[in-house]
Amino acid sequence: MNKNRLASPSLLLIYIIIVGLYHFFGYTGHFGFDDLHYAELASGLLNGSLNYEDHYAYRIPVIFLSSLFYGIFGISDFSSSMPALLITFTILIIVFSILRYQGPAVTIIGLSLCTFSNWFIFYSDKLMPDIYVALSVISALAIINRYKYKSDKSRTALYAFLLALSLLFGFMSKGTIVLVIPLLIYLIITDIILKRDLKFWVYSSISGIGLLALYFFFIWIFTGDLMKRFDAIAHNSYLNLCSYDQQSLRILLKRVFLGFFELSIFQSLATGFILVFAILFQRKSLRFFRLNDSFSFFLASAVILFLSSSFMTISPTAYAPMCLDPRHYLFLIPVVAIPASKIISDFFTYKKAAIQIIIALFCITLISFFLQGSIFWKLYLPLFALFTFYYFTGIKKQFQHLFIILFAAIL
Repeated sequence: MNKNRLASPSLLLIYIIIVGLYHFFGYTGHFGFDDLHYAELASGLLNGSLNYEDHYAYRIPVIFLSSLFYGIFGISDFSSSMPALLITFTILIIVFSILRYQGPAVTIIGLSLCTFSNWFIFYSDKLMPDIYVALSVISALAIINRYKYKSDKSRTALYAFLLALSLLFGFMSKGTIVLVIPLLIYLIITDIILKRDLKFWVYSSISGIGLLALYFFFIWIFTGDLMKRFDAIAHNSYLNLCSYDQQSLRILLKRVFLGFFELSIFQSLATGFILVFAILFQRKSLRFFRLNDSFSFFLASAVILFLSSSFMTISPTAYAPMCLDPRHYLFLIPVVAIPASKIISDFFTYKKAAIQIIIALFCITLISFFLQGSIFWKLYLPLFALFTFYYFTGIKKQFQHLFIILFAAIL
């Protein structure tokens, strides 16, 4: 077993190379208006100026890293894409570091679910803030996971500070980090009820308040107004298709109860969640939400983040859910890849929760048939056929690696 694990770092390298090859052969330049605007802001920062009336200017990690690479390599497509690529590589490293001790099969499945997700790899080299938010969320969860389940809990202050820092990184990158708030509240309340890790959450709160105070202090230094970022957001807001608080109740209800779920299936964001929700339909599944182990922690986190993405408002003054664009939800992909990889590995090894998984795949496959596009033929039908064939043919366990490869190829 140890011998197999020695090969694990090479698995990570393979996926990093795949992302690099995708960029080399598949990069088509800037995608739209937003990334060009970030490039303009980064160029302005390089020349010593930044428009503080522009709310995009407050997405500091995106602007600063792009400006840094512009300064080193010059303004080019290469310089624009490198920060996002490095962020993507970091996400893969974190996913790998969490899964590596569960063996090569789980690691391959997890990295495949993450890397081969259409929109994740598409935005892996784009000058956009969403991949930064994905790094923030998976980093925060990795820190909590390591402290709660992998450490002797002797460095509470350090882990608490790193958690606060990772969340601040997401907050500075884009406001969609607010979608993680319901999860944090759930984690804190659960630990309060079970009377565990209370010191960690106290230290995290203190660190978070301190870092936020420092952040707003610097905004005041540069702009003369503590609330300048929020003023810029308000002044740059406009009526659009995502202004759900200003549209009819019918449109809002469609977005909340149908829109996000349809988007998840149509844009293949649902792939990992099919497996996660499937195993909840078994006896004593509520035990996962007690967060007694690492697997339960990531499974519960994935479920809560998914529900938050559907129902959570991003406005403090009105009920306005997030716009239905898959890039806003990139942070879900590495999170769900972690529990889903273990579920899939257990299916191929022990055929665990097989009936629930096959039924869930059948339901999503059937729904996808009625959606526009080719997602039914390219993803869900092949996945349903693969899992069903493997279960009912009684194929020996030694062939599971072949099916894992087929699974990765289908993605």
